[in-house]
Order: sequence, then C-alpha cells, then structure tokens
Amino acid sequence: MMTLRINYKKREKDFLRLLTQKTVRETAGNSFKEISELLKSTILLILLVFSTNVLNSQTITITKSIATGNDDVEEEGPEGVFGGQGYMYFISSDIELVADFEPTSCGTQKIGLRFTGLTVPKNATIINAYLTFNAIPADSPNTNTGTTNLTIKAQATDNATAFTSTYYNLSSRSTTTASTAWSPGSWTSGVNYNSPSITSIIQEIVNRSGWASGNAMVFSITGTGSRSANSYNGNSTLAPKLTIVYSTSPPINLSTSVTNILCNGNSTGAINLSVSGGTGSFTYDWSNDGPETPDNDPQNLSGMAAGSYVVTVTDAAGTTATATATITQPTTQLTYVAMATNVSSPGGSNGAIDMEIKGGTPSYSYLWNGGATTQNRTNLTAGNYTVTITDANGCTAVSMSTVGTNSNTSIANKQLYLSEGQLLDRINPGATPLDNSTSVTSPLSTAPSGIVVDAVTSGTGLTSPVTVSHTTSSNSNRLMLVGVSQKNRVVTSVTYGGVAMTLVGENISNGNAKVHIYKMVNPPTGTANVVVNFDAAPDKGAVVGVITYSGVDQTSPLGTFNSASNTSSSPSITVSSTTGDLVFDVMTMRSKTLDGLGSGQTQRWNLTTSGEIKGGGGSTKAGASSVTMSWTPSGSADWAQAGVSIKPAASVTNVTFTESPVLCSALTVKANTTITVQAYINTISGTMPSNPNITALIKYGATTILSLTNPTYNSGTGMITWTGTRGSDMTVPPDRPLHCKSRQPSQGLLFRSGMTVRHIHPK
Repeated sequence: MMTLRINYKKREKDFLRLLTQKTVRETAGNSFKEISELLKSTILLILLVFSTNVLNSQTITITKSIATGNDDVEEEGPEGVFGGQGYMYFISSDIELVADFEPTSCGTQKIGLRFTGLTVPKNATIINAYLTFNAIPADSPNTNTGTTNLTIKAQATDNATAFTSTYYNLSSRSTTTASTAWSPGSWTSGVNYNSPSITSIIQEIVNRSGWASGNAMVFSITGTGSRSANSYNGNSTLAPKLTIVYSTSPPINLSTSVTNILCNGNSTGAINLSVSGGTGSFTYDWSNDGPETPDNDPQNLSGMAAGSYVVTVTDAAGTTATATATITQPTTQLTYVAMATNVSSPGGSNGAIDMEIKGGTPSYSYLWNGGATTQNRTNLTAGNYTVTITDANGCTAVSMSTVGTNSNTSIANKQLYLSEGQLLDRINPGATPLDNSTSVTSPLSTAPSGIVVDAVTSGTGLTSPVTVSHTTSSNSNRLMLVGVSQKNRVVTSVTYGGVAMTLVGENISNGNAKVHIYKMVNPPTGTANVVVNFDAAPDKGAVVGVITYSGVDQTSPLGTFNSASNTSSSPSITVSSTTGDLVFDVMTMRSKTLDGLGSGQTQRWNLTTSGEIKGGGGSTKAGASSVTMSWTPSGSADWAQAGVSIKPAASVTNVTFTESPVLCSALTVKANTTITVQAYINTISGTMPSNPNITALIKYGATTILSLTNPTYNSGTGMITWTGTRGSDMTVPPDRPLHCKSRQPSQGLLFRSGMTVRHIHPK
C-alpha cells in the first residue's frame, strides 16, 4: 500500500502539471489520454485514502442543543402554588435546578430536558457523555452557592416523545436503572458548567432493542438545592446541551482469574487476563509499574504481592477497556506465643509449654522434636523444645522454647488500671471528689438509667443568623437537639461552638410554615453558641430552641423522623417509638399562637415573634409503641410539625482493668495459694450489700486464670474484695498483661469502679 501511495503522489503531480499548461496546443494529442489515465488513478487514490480514514475514525462526538421552547420544562413541586404540584411549565425564561421559591413559588420542582435527532447508532460504545448548562443570576431567595444535590436519569424508552401539558407528564415517565449523582459547586453567571459523566445512562438507552439513530432522549433532574441556568426561552443559543462521545468499534471484553496468596507477606499471587472483542492486536498497561511509552506490560502477572491491580487494554483502533483484579492474602501472618512453665525443683518433670497460635489460616498442625503432635506439652523436664506449626494453607512457623527450673518464691502484687497507665491515685482512685488524675468506669447496671433532660434554652430573631447561648452538662451519653420554626427560608447551616450539626429532617406547609430538627451526638461540655444561618433574613420571624439530654444511646440515638403539615386548627403527628424512649417534637404555626399541648407532653419552649410566625414550640413525652404529639393553636392557619424518638443508652454490665506495665518475666501462680482481688467502688444509686453478686474474672489473653464470686464489701473503705485459689499451677508468660473483668448482674444497683489492685501470691 505504501508503494502505491508513492506512485499515486507522482501521478498527481503529473496530472496537475498537465492541467496548468497555458495553451491548448500543449495538451493536444496523446495528452488527453494521459489525463484520462491520471484521472482514473487519482479517483482510485482518493477512494483509497477515504477508505483508510473511515477505518481509523472510530470515535465520534455529537453535541445537541434544546431545539424548541417545549423541550425544556419544569414540573412543579409539592410546595408549589403557581399551578399546583405536577403542573408542567413550558415558558420559563430560566431553568432552576431544582428549588424555585421566588414568588409565586413552584417549590422543589423536577426538570425535564428533551434532545432530538441524536445520531448515535444502536449498541454504539459510549465513551463519554454529559449535560452543559450556562449559569445566570438566581432569583431570590434561590442562590447559586448553597448546597445542592441532584440526580440525573433518562426516560426508559426507545424514542422519547414530546412533553405535554398533562400534570406529572415528566415524573410519570419510567426512568433508566442507571443514574448520575451531581453536587455542583458554586456557579458564576455566564460560565458553562458540565454535569458529571452520564455515560451509563446513554449506554442503557442506545442498547435498547428499539433504539435507532436519530431518535430522541428525555432526561429528568431531581433533588434539592438551587442552581439557575439559561433555558431555550431565555436564550436559545445558550440553552442546555447534550454531548455524546461514542465509538463504533466493537467493545473490548475483559475477565480475570486470580491466584491468591496463601501465606501472609509472600509474593506468590498471579492474575490471568482474558481478552475478547476489540480490533486487531492489544497492548497492556498494568498499574503496578506506572505508564510506559509504548505500553509493554505482559498480558498476565505472576509473583505479585497482595493488593489491587488495574490494567488498561488498548486495541489497534485505539479503543480501551479497564479491569481491576485484587489479590488477597490471610489477614495476618502465622505467629505464636510460647509460654513455658519451669519445673518446680531440680530434676523435676512437671514443666509445660502452652502454645497460643495467631494469624494464618486455621486449622493448625504441630510437630515437636521427638515426634509429639499436640499443641501443648506437659510433664516436661528442663531443656529446649522445638515445634513446627503448619496452618491449613501449608504456611509454617518454628518455635523454640526453654523449660527451666523455677526458683521464684516471692509474693507478686499486680496493679491494674482503666486507661491512664500508672498516673492514677494508688490509695483510692474512686474516692470523691474525683480529680483529673483519676479514671473511673461508666456506671455499671443491668437496667438503663433513663433519658434525662439536662438543659433547655430558646430565642427568636428576624435576621440571619439567629444565635442562642446554651450550656451543656458533663453528664454521660449526651445528645443535643435543635428545633427551628420559621416561614420558608433555607437553613444553610446550624453550628454549636463552631462545629456543624446534622440535619435530622424538615417539613414545610404551603410555603408558609417550616420546621427543622438538627442533632449533635456527645456535644462538648460548657457554654457555647448555637448559630442558625439562613440563605436570607428570616424577616417573617424564626424561633430556635436548644435542648440537651443525657443517658442517650451514642450509636443510634434517634428513631425514625416523622413530620406533618396542613392548614387547620388541630395540628398533630404520630411518632413511632418504644417504651423507654423519649419523644421530642417541634411545632411551627403561622399567624396563630400556641395556647396548649396534648396530654402527657411537657412543654420545653413556646415563643412568638413580631413577624408572621406566631407559634414556635417544642415538647417531650414518654415513649410507647406509638405516641401522638399535638398542640392547640388560637385558630386555623398553616402549620408544620416534626418529631422523633430518642433512644436510651444501653446498660453497662462489665468493665475490664489491665496491668501496666506488662510482666517483664514469667509469673507462676501456684496451686492452693490464696489470690486476692480488690477494687474501690462508688455507689451511685441503690445499696451495695455486704456480699454483692459481682464476679471478677482474671485472665491473660484468652486464657482464664481464675473466676471469683461472692466478694465482701466494706462500706467504710468503699473496697470490694474477692479471694480464691487455683487447683493447679499456671505460668503467665512475659510481655503479657493481666486483665480483670468485673461483671454486675444485680438489678437496681448502679455504681462506678475506680481501680482494681490484684494481689497474686505465688508459693
């Protein structure tokens, strides 16, 4: 082909020379025949060149704009008052994604975009696709800067029909399984902004059995927040655009087969890559060695460490495909702790070796020098012992232990701590008043202590932000809830002491009464400000109430958020809860005061403003399987109400103390020798009996040394004491801390334990 190309180039030059001769005479005779032959060759050359271009032109980009004013629509949201929810608005001069609360409000609407004449072949490979919007100034109270979260989908159809004025004509259309989430940053007027990739959405449409090149697609955009862009009616040249990049090359199909690592830390993993489809030969670029020019990685990998590996495969037409394969290994290496017990006297044979195995892959086998195959050894004489440990994957570890002769006859006193190392008061860390050097346990009890309202503050405002000072106690298991009652502004943030709080839920009634609940788990103690920021001044009035609780579950503090809104004189909601919960609600009433509340409710705040919001209240009520929270206003008006159940903290029935520092040498606990365990106690509620039903479990690692029951309690010193003996000797290996776990099964007793002191008396 290259030789032909050179010859055609030469003939092209000859042909052009002949065509530019200045006289007819010079082109007479045989020149006409020569021209004809050159013309045929040139046409063939052009055809060959055109054919080559088509073969190499695999990637095509099309961009389509909204074609008519009826192809970008807004479907009115539930708060809308312009045409009512579901109304289809065709003549907007802008597109508001998606909140439109300017008068007259359309609420949180849905946006529909229809693009026609999309010349994408059926089953084409979509390489990239996105929507483009041209930003314009937002109409107040909408903004182009607040938090906005959008979801893009397409209508699941072969050829999307035009929008009609029928209510819900957008949301009633079925949508694609694929979707794209979009959280746009701040927008500047006049700048174009692209959505994230909608490749998967387009691919789903063109793969449909009825799709044909030239068909139309409809996209729906839903979510929360606001961004404003040009519509077709506002500026047809800057209307939304759809860009699709596709390839007609056959896609490359990749699959991997992984050989995982059997022994942690080895490099024995492998990945076999299977490739099909595509055009011509392939090149491979694996992520483990970075990019090369040209790519020269092998198709398959071997001798690899654990990890994730990404491969990019490119065919002769430039089409690419990517696959990820992960080589795994056992979580930890096969390790062991060997605990040798010395013989009690020279020449004895009561030595032992206990093996504790960690990591690797269970189960394990053992082979000792001398042929023994048990995990542990007993009745040993002094000497050296070697064992090979093999796990289920064939990984091995070798241990050598020395059994010596015990000569330790001293008494060992071991002190155990909660969390502060050796900085605790060694005399009585549980004594009151407590100081900063003392660490005490959480209250121990089998019954939850219950939810307690610690503090309530509230305030009003007509400007942004609204600030309320609040003092949080140091009680345990704390939760802060903030209720906001206002007309229709967007709450952009709520902070306590500068730290952002989390939205639990919100609701609005006809754009005239809005309620919000925010939370903070384990708020810091002390006095700080709760600051509520709005997107614009709440000039119709805002009420902010702050309430802190103790005794609340710190993992799942709240139940399901419930809310309701209406125009009436009898606001109420039903909140799901259980016995032991505490139900909290917040109420917003436009133009009417709150004159009373339902049976069993405790009013926490009830304020009025100088604006339209005349009733902003909060209350609590004991939980049950279903709790109704109601208020009695001074008349009928728009209202919004929200509530949630608060979950009590679970009871704490046990606590563990740990030795610090750990043993520097082996400790033998002798049989039939008294072991004494002592702990200091602060009784919070109830009465500690002289022989409380509290157990103490002494352990190292997973091995139990002794379980002690039936302790004695000295109310004068606040000390609880257990004593007991072992039936056989036990040796605690070096570098292993002792642990003592205390458990309280008694009902109706609540106490704290400061420090446990262990007196272990070896023989």
